[in-house]
Amino acid sequence: MREGETANGIRQLENMIHALEEETASLKTELASIKEEKAKLEKEVRNLRKKAEKVSGKIKTLQKRKKTIEDMLTKICSSDPTTFLKAYHGLDKFAGNDKTLKNIARIIKEDKRPVVTQIKMEFGARFRRLCQEEGFIPVEGDEIAGFRVKGLFVIKVKWEKAEAYVTTLLQSPPRKVSSISPEEVLAAVRELYKRLFGRPFNPEEFISRLYDAYLRVAGTLGKDILMERVQPIVSNRKDEFCVDIGRLISAKHYVTHQGAKVHFSPGMGGLPIYDESGHLRTYKFIRFVEESL
Repeated sequence: MREGETANGIRQLENMIHALEEETASLKTELASIKEEKAKLEKEVRNLRKKAEKVSGKIKTLQKRKKTIEDMLTKICSSDPTTFLKAYHGLDKFAGNDKTLKNIARIIKEDKRPVVTQIKMEFGARFRRLCQEEGFIPVEGDEIAGFRVKGLFVIKVKWEKAEAYVTTLLQSPPRKVSSISPEEVLAAVRELYKRLFGRPFNPEEFISRLYDAYLRVAGTLGKDILMERVQPIVSNRKDEFCVDIGRLISAKHYVTHQGAKVHFSPGMGGLPIYDESGHLRTYKFIRFVEESL
């Protein structure tokens, strides 16, 4: 009885093992199916994420374009001349290759062209009036070709960039004014004028430095020397040197305390020499000689 029971028990255990193996195999098949389904879902999720990124990118592009258009509309409707002109002259770049925007830009430019003309005329009239009030006269030229103030200061307006450049006939480095405000342009002229003519000037001290510089280059009296060779020794700013030569001439201070007399000779390509009275001369050579000569 015990052997039979044992054998029966063993068979039951074997049957249980077989059943467990079948269930395990079934579960493995189910697990493989789940993994396969999971892989499909993950792939689908990745694809959806890519689509979402593309859509998000398109939304950002559209929002950026919308803001660009809104900004352009704000600027083109601005009452500030500088802001308006920058927008007006930037319409073609703004439109790019977009046919719709190009057509809109063309219509706006045609419609606003009289406004551009009015801005230029108003700038010219106000700038002349401000210069006269400041005592910066005469004012020659116009808003298209540019202005010359006191026969020395040169103002060029670049309307397509809504900016101006202020310089002089004395080869001064141009000063950029990022605006077409007549007040700001005049302020740049005033600042340059102050730098050139607001410095203290002592004729005796200046001619002494001029004489020392001349001897360093010439080595002796009586030689004609290019003024451009003397200028860097006397002053590191060419325009200030030219103004000071003009001041020296206006003061009629031609003789050093050593008894050497200075002579200036004209010539093509010389330095422009200017004084506050509005006289502009061009001198190329400088020479010191004994005063009796």
